[in-house]
Amino acid sequence: MGQEYNELKTSDLFLINGLEVCKSIDSKEGKEKGFFVEGYICTKELDRQGDVLLPDAVDLEEVKNLTVFYNHVYDLKNAVGKVVKAWKDDRGIKARVFVSSIEKELQTKIQEGIIDSFSIRAKILDEEVVPSTVAVEKGYISEVTKEFPFIRVIKKVKVVEVSLTGIPANPTAEVDLVAVVKALGGLTKGGKNMAELEKKEVREEEIKKGEEVVKEEETTEQKEVVKEDTESTSEEQAASKEVVKEEVQQEAASEEEAELSEEEIKDLVDAAAGDKKPYYYYYYGKSVKEALDKLGKTLAEVSSKLDKVLSKLEAKAAKSDEVKEKEDKKEDVTDLHKALEQNRGEKVSQVNTEEKLDVTKSEDPDTLFYNFIKKNLK
Repeated sequence: MGQEYNELKTSDLFLINGLEVCKSIDSKEGKEKGFFVEGYICTKELDRQGDVLLPDAVDLEEVKNLTVFYNHVYDLKNAVGKVVKAWKDDRGIKARVFVSSIEKELQTKIQEGIIDSFSIRAKILDEEVVPSTVAVEKGYISEVTKEFPFIRVIKKVKVVEVSLTGIPANPTAEVDLVAVVKALGGLTKGGKNMAELEKKEVREEEIKKGEEVVKEEETTEQKEVVKEDTESTSEEQAASKEVVKEEVQQEAASEEEAELSEEEIKDLVDAAAGDKKPYYYYYYGKSVKEALDKLGKTLAEVSSKLDKVLSKLEAKAAKSDEVKEKEDKKEDVTDLHKALEQNRGEKVSQVNTEEKLDVTKSEDPDTLFYNFIKKNLK
């Protein structure tokens, strides 16, 4: 995953400013404690690019239980929360997000209004380009705008992920991404329970109803003016519509040709880097990959040192065996010398004894004579 996921050319980025923070929520099971944040992830207002993202374009089931990241960085460190609830109201789609208890710094920045936006990444599946007058008639926008004679209505998207961010999306900073910035403005921040938030929503609905009555009267007058302008410029709009349609079709065709799968993008990035990254790089991200590589390098160094120590021990053991063998041989030679000396001593003693006997015998003349007679008579 990692940064390659950020480069998907088939995704559009939608940024919604304004969050509501609550410290606890009431549910059927009782009060749930923790840090929760609520905000719109999709509204039907016209954005700065001349696009309208319809609330029905988003499937609520795709949003529920999604892991929430920080600033569209997809790794373990930046997984900061989870969508626990998503619902539709008359303004758009709202989500309630549980922020992890270990993200104290992020919680503080949300309360201080530094991080104040939801941003969703989604792939556009169905869209329509219509004149602004038609968009008013169909209820996509409330009034005709001179800035955008044609409106792109996004009817269906596939949500990829949700992020908390404080950085407005820049349409020139990311390739083939459309930044849709919608400011909610004036939303209260700080610790509030759900009862206070619900009261605020009721007050906002009452104010909105009053505003709608006033707008309805203004819209009637505006429609009459718009009708006259529309009749006088119908031919120009028809021509412009054809041009815009052709440009949109060409752009869609070029995007389709340039569209790459996630696996192909990974392969291209690996080829450009000149080395094949391990699988855990895409799952955990660059920081964990570097930590694992560093750990592997350290283990390799320890293993090398152990091999050297074992080699020295083996050499020392071999030398010790050699010395012992020499000492054993020396002891054998010493024992042999002792045995020879002992044997030699015994022989000398025996010779001396025999000589002594001979001398004794020679000193007895009678015996000598007897032996001589006995020998000769035979």
